[in-house]
Amino acid sequence: MTSATKKMFCAILCAIMAAALALGLFTMFLPINAANSVGLGDVRFSWERTIANGVTLEHVMSDNDNGEQKTYTIAFDPKEANLEPVIANGGNVMYGSTMSSLVEYEESNGRHVVFGVNGDAYDTSNGVTNGLTITEGRLINSSSSQYAFGITPDGEIVYGDASLDMSVTIGEQTYPITQVNKERKVDKSGLYLLTEDFNSTTKSTQAGAEVVFTVAQENAEGLKIGVPLKATLKSVEIVGENLDGNLTRIGDGEVVLAAHAESEYYDILSTLPEGTEITVNVNDRAGDIVDWSTVQSAMGIFHLLLDNGEVPAGIYETTDVHPRTAMGLKSDGSIVLMQTDGRQAGWSNGLTFRQMIEYMRDELGCVTIFNFDGGGSSTISATLPGDEKAGTSQYKRTAFYRKSRKTASAGGGNVARIPRYRTRLWHENHAFGRCEAAV
Repeated sequence: MTSATKKMFCAILCAIMAAALALGLFTMFLPINAANSVGLGDVRFSWERTIANGVTLEHVMSDNDNGEQKTYTIAFDPKEANLEPVIANGGNVMYGSTMSSLVEYEESNGRHVVFGVNGDAYDTSNGVTNGLTITEGRLINSSSSQYAFGITPDGEIVYGDASLDMSVTIGEQTYPITQVNKERKVDKSGLYLLTEDFNSTTKSTQAGAEVVFTVAQENAEGLKIGVPLKATLKSVEIVGENLDGNLTRIGDGEVVLAAHAESEYYDILSTLPEGTEITVNVNDRAGDIVDWSTVQSAMGIFHLLLDNGEVPAGIYETTDVHPRTAMGLKSDGSIVLMQTDGRQAGWSNGLTFRQMIEYMRDELGCVTIFNFDGGGSSTISATLPGDEKAGTSQYKRTAFYRKSRKTASAGGGNVARIPRYRTRLWHENHAFGRCEAAV
């Protein structure tokens, strides 16, 4: 090695060390041995820093028997940290959004995003989430999955059965509602309710009846669990099969009742007279376990990996290795969010369910663990001190970075490629409640 090369290597190494010290990072290097199969395995390098009052971000590089791993965790106490939880969807239920576009949307509405992770699994054909969604106490989606978790206004985490009793009363008759804000292709025999949160138009691809109602002023805040919603018929639209999507408009303060042309409800909806009044009721079905009407924000759980210290039956039987996103609860009520890259040999390969549990339970102290959508959707975002907005870590990005408001690409042109519909974001706020302006 020439003298000049030695000097260059020394300068680079010193610069790296100086940067680490300036950032207040804790680093650790271990000798290379046979990989440990437990959890993340052998830790090669890690750093930790505070990104907001009461919020800690940690990054771990490790090796287990799957290969190399790159993992981020964010830890905080929702009752103590000055944060507001939000289920972000970019303004409507339909279609997918990248993490960067969701951050952009929230910050354009006067909020400062502190951190976020991707959330529930979704229909890849339209971006509509599978599970329950509640935002600011308003029901955004009914659930097609078993479990959901929620956060109450005082920061308590609850979880349980996500099913709801949903019905609409028309005149003297009451009919069950199959889904709220889902495409009616899911069940052609059912009755569907679409609110203004769904999309500006119905975008249905199949023939049917789509009846537009004007919501009563008393329900101006939207559909809420436990609160009857009253509305008056505005128009009856009969639509045909349309692969480009039908354009029955859902305006502000409007809802649509829809049924497929082959459904038993088609004749009922298509013949409703002008001025018909309806009452929609959505009620909790979870009993004493969780009252969804008291929840500020809620989101579906893809898999319940650990339930109050117990691993549910069948979880360890799933041995697939994937990129992962998860949320863990500790016994003191604090939260740990975890994201691990994967499917990238030589960079990060991903984890099994067992390895997720071993790390989050045995190393981080979680007693309950929720698995969210993983694979290409697995993403974490955080605003580092000194940055103006949250950056995203995914696909060979070794650090968080700021993105330009004009492009979704950074770090050598890597883009968060997969639409990820439901993303959980936390904003700064003066109180644990609604955020009215950037702080």
